Amino acid sequence: MRLVRAYILVILMCMVVIVGCKTTSPSNPGPAIQLEPLILKSTPDGRVEVTNARELFKAASQYFTRARYKQALELFQEIVEAYPGSKYAAHSSYNAGLCLVNLKLWTKALAMFRDARRRMGTSADAWDALFEIGHCLEELHRWDELSKVSRELFQRGKRALSVRRRIEARVRWGRAEYEQGRWARAERQFKAALADYRKHVGMPSLKDTRYISMAQYLVGEVYRALFSSVRFRLPVDTMKRDLMDKSAFFLKSHSAYLACVRFNHKRWAVAAGYRLGQLYETFYDDMMSAEVPSELDDSERRIYFEELKGHVKHLVVQAIDVYERNLSMSDRLGAADGQWTEKTRKSLERMRQILREEFRPVESD
Repeated sequence: MRLVRAYILVILMCMVVIVGCKTTSPSNPGPAIQLEPLILKSTPDGRVEVTNARELFKAASQYFTRARYKQALELFQEIVEAYPGSKYAAHSSYNAGLCLVNLKLWTKALAMFRDARRRMGTSADAWDALFEIGHCLEELHRWDELSKVSRELFQRGKRALSVRRRIEARVRWGRAEYEQGRWARAERQFKAALADYRKHVGMPSLKDTRYISMAQYLVGEVYRALFSSVRFRLPVDTMKRDLMDKSAFFLKSHSAYLACVRFNHKRWAVAAGYRLGQLYETFYDDMMSAEVPSELDDSERRIYFEELKGHVKHLVVQAIDVYERNLSMSDRLGAADGQWTEKTRKSLERMRQILREEFRPVESD
């Protein structure tokens, strides 16, 4: 048996030599045919296997299709290391990055996609690699780098992206600007993504509303931050302006959150529902903590707050209604154990307590 294996090994080695040689005729030189190199591997049980980039790529792809990402990763990396000049090397590097994404190894995935982009040169596939680089930077919360990558992607590679990827990349760019406090730039990117989505809303690839829901939610967050920054200050003329500004930001934020809820995304709809209730809760808190004229005596102050309560009670009632609706929605979407559901429960209990204690009927003597 050993002798037979030895003969086979010799034959295989001769085949490699023959395939690798270029034979030409002095009178009629033909074109050189570049073939993928072969590698002989000894298995633990003593067998000899012949492998090439094509076969390894096929096997790795099959592992990937079956979600066996660790095995796929090993083979894709083997191709990159053993066949660096092969036509399979660039896409193996890219696919290895996808394996690492599925394994949540974001730093390693980032390095692999950067390698893939370098190997892909100026081909259209290089923009897909840059798109995935942006994905990794988002997961790593490297916002400044993500802004730069996004700008390059939309300045030079926008046309190479599918509609779904273009919208997703635009939302990522907006989030990067939002996380760095550049709210006007963030809103501009979010609104561009939302407009692109509405233009192609019927496409099957856009059924996953994660990123478009995030965009709508973060638009609401921008206006909620502006809404929360406005406090009621004396004199009365200033307080009137504060009320107008706060009401305007309230309505814009409310509209954005409501649109987010309508996408019915498990995470972002419940988060937006909580924020809707919080808008009413915050409005109530800020009204009750507004500056009071110093010239009022104790009796006048009591009358002032009783009058004020009559105007703000509807905010408490509305907050309770929104929180209750959000809990029902979280049950329907299967998000009953999420952080936004827990926040909703706590705020609902607080507003119910305020309604019981601060607005109970006054007993007559």
